[in-house]
Amino acid sequence: GEAVNLLEGGLFTLKRNIIGQRHERAASAVSCSLLLLLGAVLSIRLRDRSPLVVYFWSFLLAIITLIIISSGLNLADDTPASVVVGMSVVWSGNALLLVVLLHSYRKLSRN
Repeated sequence: GEAVNLLEGGLFTLKRNIIGQRHERAASAVSCSLLLLLGAVLSIRLRDRSPLVVYFWSFLLAIITLIIISSGLNLADDTPASVVVGMSVVWSGNALLLVVLLHSYRKLSRN
């Protein structure tokens, strides 16, 4: 009775943690690719500026993205709804990065 419920609760928590870790790692891998593309677009777009300017903006966006990804994992509680919210936050970091990348590319393609 009680031992079975405790074991089932532990298994549910373990499954939730595994799913969260998989999403966090996948989101981190996607963000690396997006940051690489963003760095290339920014270096072309800001070619008149110092390379440190490109590094600064890329680093700032990388830190913001990683903070969003890691905080999304912390939002996931025991309820299935909060797991969905947490994983949405994990992937919203990449969505933000993609919007910045597309905006920068759009400005670059106009010139």
